[in-house]
Amino acid sequence: MIKNNNEVDTDEGKLILDSHKLSYHFDRVETWEQGERIAPISVDMALTRACGAMCSFCYAMVQEPQERVSIKTKDALNLLDDFAEIGVRGVSLISDGESTLSKAYVPFIHHAAEVGIDVGNATNGWEWRADKIDQVLPYLTWVRFTVAAGTPEGYSRIMFKGPQHTEVFDKAMKNIKYAVDLKRRLKLKVTLGIQMVLLPEFKDEILPFAQLGVDLGVDYAVIKHCSDDEFGTLGVDYSRYEEMYDLLQEAEGLGNQKTKVIVKWDKIKNKGNQAINAFMDHNFFCKLVGVVWLLPLVTFLMQGIQNCIWAILLMNDLRTFLNQTATQK
Repeated sequence: MIKNNNEVDTDEGKLILDSHKLSYHFDRVETWEQGERIAPISVDMALTRACGAMCSFCYAMVQEPQERVSIKTKDALNLLDDFAEIGVRGVSLISDGESTLSKAYVPFIHHAAEVGIDVGNATNGWEWRADKIDQVLPYLTWVRFTVAAGTPEGYSRIMFKGPQHTEVFDKAMKNIKYAVDLKRRLKLKVTLGIQMVLLPEFKDEILPFAQLGVDLGVDYAVIKHCSDDEFGTLGVDYSRYEEMYDLLQEAEGLGNQKTKVIVKWDKIKNKGNQAINAFMDHNFFCKLVGVVWLLPLVTFLMQGIQNCIWAILLMNDLRTFLNQTATQK
């Protein structure tokens, strides 16, 4: 059995943010171990590449230039039908665009619920207003808000045009508070959290971020490392993370029974390195990027299935590919 030692107990169950969740899909693992073809358990994707934020840590910056296209609503719903047909269990609207800006956003979430696919959403929350939250929150499994800092000035400096543009912080906080209140009023099972992508130069925002999570009443506030590419495009100095360990431990101590403050220690401590001991030739997850790219998340084995790399496949007709996959199972 695949074990997970990074679970956090909460009032609503176990929370896993710093590891895999394959132990919840052991039937799919067993099928794979028997040599059968399997569908991905989960798909990471975006409904658009458009985004109004200007986050200095954003990995999408290393993928430029790409056309800021959006998937059409009809195609998005057809894609969900294909996912359901081959056995995909969940979709995470994360990737390299702000999906809440897409016209397909609300219909996509509603249709996913109809075909039995869980949906999670990562968003800056700027355009996630009350009317949209009312329409989608009851159908979502989780929502993770990108909150780069705990102070309005720090947030606006990191995620937008400068520290004077605190209106984006105010907008995000208003929408997050509305979602937290709606979850409480309707007794929804959706998990709500905020995430800080930590660069060494943001260390003064660690404690304010943790306190903000507690004040908002979200289920968790997570702090993770910043991913850079092999060329060091974002200029992340991984050697400086160690000097923040004490601050990060103090931040964790600010959490309470309602709001867990979680540091992704595994990634922060590996200083940008990831060892891979053995290769397994099937994928459990895949990622859609820029609407026209499919990236299977090829899974590796190291004391259980824990480490992953991206393999890239350019798709001319994604629907045809998925249909072929379904017939070849």
